[in-house]
Amino acid sequence: MSVGRKVRKFFRYLIPTLAVLLIAPFMERSRTERVDFEPFNFGDIKCAIAIREHDDTTTALLTDFSFDLIKAYARDAGFKADIVLERWGENYIDSLHAGIVDMIILPSEQDSLSGLALSSPIEGLSFGVLENKSAGVMQVDSWLSEFMTSASYPAVRRRFFITSSPFKRASSGETYKIATPYDDLLKKCAASIGWDWRMMAALIWQESKFKIQVRSRRGAMGLMQMMPATATKMGCENIIDPEECILTGTRYLDRLQNLFRKYAANQLELEKITLAAYNAGEGRIRDCINFASTVGADYSTWDGIASVIPQMREESILEVDTVKLGIFKGIETIAYVDAVQDLYKAYCQIAPSSGTTTATTTAGAQSAPDQS
Repeated sequence: MSVGRKVRKFFRYLIPTLAVLLIAPFMERSRTERVDFEPFNFGDIKCAIAIREHDDTTTALLTDFSFDLIKAYARDAGFKADIVLERWGENYIDSLHAGIVDMIILPSEQDSLSGLALSSPIEGLSFGVLENKSAGVMQVDSWLSEFMTSASYPAVRRRFFITSSPFKRASSGETYKIATPYDDLLKKCAASIGWDWRMMAALIWQESKFKIQVRSRRGAMGLMQMMPATATKMGCENIIDPEECILTGTRYLDRLQNLFRKYAANQLELEKITLAAYNAGEGRIRDCINFASTVGADYSTWDGIASVIPQMREESILEVDTVKLGIFKGIETIAYVDAVQDLYKAYCQIAPSSGTTTATTTAGAQSAPDQS
């Protein structure tokens, strides 16, 4: 074999070997990176809204907006999101690192965000995921670019930048196409129980000022400030979800007004009595009706029922057999019914058209109270 042929043969075997030796490390590195890089999983995810300390509700309902934003993104992306709110003392950035939650919404500008990938900002907020799931952020950014340039976005934004009280807005003398963040849902729910939707709007403003993050000292939660046990009993799975909370609250209002319908003189009085029961509990209002019957007072109107409440603050009420729950001060409940009625008048000025059919004026003939 000639020297030339030997050289050519040598390089013929050498070059592939060198190629393997040189390229293999890069291939291994690429393979390793692909294993480490875990794209965002569009299955059911848990998402936390971590903006509590930055949510200035004097300028916008950012927590409500964040909830609505996540639901819209989840709906369009085809997955189900379990949404939780950050509470005092909790750090959902740590929870994200620990794998307790999959995604968070947080203020766009924050310190100590190492290890996180953030989406482009929207209203000062960003979606955040772990860096090794940054494909999720790319997908969020793609969705946000379409969402923010859509024809519907300005109306979505206006819903959650309503911060003035109904009284302040009513005093301006102007009317508004958007009275609350949830007008359409309120109209639907109120119509189902024969209420004017603006009365339900008044109730929710009194309870929470339309802030889904509000939690009372007694533990009531959500827009309609229901106790979790009551909400669960009424079929609610996530009390902070505005839609679920309003639907559940509507069912509860319907239950209450059905309990007191036979006593009320008309629909207006039934609504007032129902509001009182929503605030004080059905047992307390039943006690008031029973006592009003005992002393010969009018128990078909709220004013008649309220007129006997001062007597229910006395220890002598403990001796009345038809009063089951004892002393009832009722000051808060009387003020509550008055406040909701005043708010309702303000909402009628803000949104003169009720958007629903007029409720019937007669609730039913007055019946003797059930004293069982």
